[in-house]
Amino acid sequence: MISSITHNAEVKDGRVRIMNRPLFDQKISEMKPGMYTISLKIIGNSRTARQNAYMWAIFDVLVHYFREQGYRFDEYDIYDLCVGKFNTRPIYDPTTGETRFVAKGTSKLTTDEFADFIEKIRDWSLEKLDLYIETPDEYYARMEF
Repeated sequence: MISSITHNAEVKDGRVRIMNRPLFDQKISEMKPGMYTISLKIIGNSRTARQNAYMWAIFDVLVHYFREQGYRFDEYDIYDLCVGKFNTRPIYDPTTGETRFVAKGTSKLTTDEFADFIEKIRDWSLEKLDLYIETPDEYYARMEF
């Protein structure tokens, strides 16, 4: 039995509409009996295609940097490295009593969360690798013809 769920809903005209109601009902049926708190959190705007393209451009820069250092990384290795360093969430392991941090993907980040993620990568690159990565504005200014 599960003790918590996350599910999407829409608030409109003072009413809540559960998205994919059959799936929601299935999740509810698998929960432990008891008292719960229902909390609604607005979903921010998801990262933009432009932000995502810039992230992969950054990863390409980092691939070239690490290859010059003798590492055989590709863009997906860099993605995993950066997500593991800068985009994690805590998860409790009941078998050990420890809280661990696991990587979470970038696809559901809001535009602000995604911008923070990118900024952490840029800061780390400069501080730890002595590698300046251009800002999104610099990158797109260079891309415009």
